[in-house]
Amino acid sequence: LVRDCSCRGHSGFAHLPCLVKYGNQMAEQALRKVEATGTVANMVDIFYKCPNCKQDYQNGILVEMKKANITFHKEKLMQPGADKISLAIESAELEKRLRNINGRNKNERD
Repeated sequence: LVRDCSCRGHSGFAHLPCLVKYGNQMAEQALRKVEATGTVANMVDIFYKCPNCKQDYQNGILVEMKKANITFHKEKLMQPGADKISLAIESAELEKRLRNINGRNKNERD
């Protein structure tokens, strides 16, 4: 069980795989809405904020959720009919952000 947001009590703890699964489910739902309505969805909050308290995830959970977000986007790139250019740009940006976070975490440990 992990905890890295403002939630307290039992709702403050979650299994990391459950957070990733929830993020993937919500991102899928957001993509379906985009396909149906043509509107742009804010998928960043899905993987980076606690769905209960809305605080940004911190530390190791943030890194793992960013990895999950990158994996989600890469899998979408492989699907037929995907907007590959937009997804590729977003995936590259996500990987860049993750490298920056990993670099900061390494410097904090040194």
